[in-house]
Amino acid sequence: MLLSTAIGGGQSMERWCRGYGVSGGEEEGGNKGETMEEEERRKRKDKGRKRWAAAGGLQPPRAATNMEKQILDYTLVPAGLLLMAAYHIWLLFFILNHPNKTVIGVNAFNRRFWVSAMMEDVSKNGVLAVQTLRNNMMASTVLASTAIMLSSVMAALMASKNGDRSFGVVFGDKSALGISIKYLAILVCFLLSFLLNVQSIRYYSHASILINVPFKKMSLSPNSHHLTAEYVGTIVNNGSYFWSLGLRTFYFSIPLFLWLFGPIPMFLSCLLMVSMLYFLDITSKSIWPSGASELEENHPHNGEGSSLMV
Repeated sequence: MLLSTAIGGGQSMERWCRGYGVSGGEEEGGNKGETMEEEERRKRKDKGRKRWAAAGGLQPPRAATNMEKQILDYTLVPAGLLLMAAYHIWLLFFILNHPNKTVIGVNAFNRRFWVSAMMEDVSKNGVLAVQTLRNNMMASTVLASTAIMLSSVMAALMASKNGDRSFGVVFGDKSALGISIKYLAILVCFLLSFLLNVQSIRYYSHASILINVPFKKMSLSPNSHHLTAEYVGTIVNNGSYFWSLGLRTFYFSIPLFLWLFGPIPMFLSCLLMVSMLYFLDITSKSIWPSGASELEENHPHNGEGSSLMV
């Protein structure tokens, strides 16, 4: 009797435990289901808020920050480029009207004197003239080689699509389109420098032959020899002008390179570049050779500032 009572009590206890376990599992599963439902509701609310913000013209805080950074690119970069362009337009006007106060104008006038002196006696001065023009040609060759090498590097960077090409310290536009535009601007700058230096080599090559032509033996007329010296002087000056323009494009590439780090370094470099170029281009003293004032008065292009830029 006692044994049967104990067995019956154990069975009832086992049933109670089983029932409790089943009900506990069901309760736990219910809690998990409620948690998943709450997460889904929260996600739906977030999507609804984003749609409402987009429909109302509002943007999340991160997007607003990106827009503010892009505004810096839209304002500072054009301001820096306009500053550089305005300075060179002013410099061109100053060279044409006051050539004796600019380094470019003074050098152009003295190159004409040098060509005339070299062509006075070709047998004595021919080797010196060709060697001088060859040195100038080598300077243009070095710049052209450097420009085409840097152009290849920029093209390789633009073609590579692996990884993020932006820098972590950039305070500006970091989009893929913005980075591509920056690399493209640098590439165009170096290609332009290459073309300008190639033209400089072309003019120096022509001048190295023309400067040794014995015109005195071919014609006894002094006027024809004077015109020939003027023509060769123009060729030499054109080679120097193209070399100067090619060097300017290298200067111009520095702000474009700093643009990769943001519009603020680019704009500051434009200000610094204009200040530096002003002191390199303008001379406070007129550096004319002795007797140049009389020769300038008898110069066939006297009074025409554009003769320096022919």
